[in-house]
Amino acid sequence: MQVESRLHREVLGQLEQTPAAAMYLRYRREVPELVQQVASEHEIAMRRTGLRVRNRQNTADDWEFDQLEAFAFSIDAGLDPALLEFAEVTIDDSGQRIFRWIRPIMMTEPCLVCHGETIPIEVLDLLVEEYPNDEATGYFAYELGGAYSVTRVLD
Repeated sequence: MQVESRLHREVLGQLEQTPAAAMYLRYRREVPELVQQVASEHEIAMRRTGLRVRNRQNTADDWEFDQLEAFAFSIDAGLDPALLEFAEVTIDDSGQRIFRWIRPIMMTEPCLVCHGETIPIEVLDLLVEEYPNDEATGYFAYELGGAYSVTRVLD
């Protein structure tokens, strides 16, 4: 996926050379811009969501929640998360046909700097200030962290 490859190349790939707090601030600034840029290029709506979110704006809708739970079940059953995705056409409340696609995001070592069990104090201070109701911590490497969710109106 274009967002993931760019994220790892342009942001997370520089983690080792960047202090944790600076990395968090860069990630917080650049990743939403990157997601928006890719969405604009492909004329889609795209976001990141999860069962445990940091930013309440990323709370999963009912469709996303169901897919995230299915991903969690599949991963717990031993399926390779890299092979998981789900797509379908749904009808919204106004009768419009909507294409929906979702793919899991797995936690990797760089993610744990801000989402793991042991978060550097300078990052933790920023998180507590910006996201007092943060639920997106305490993860382990290769755990389901959330998903990329795409929608596109077909009508």
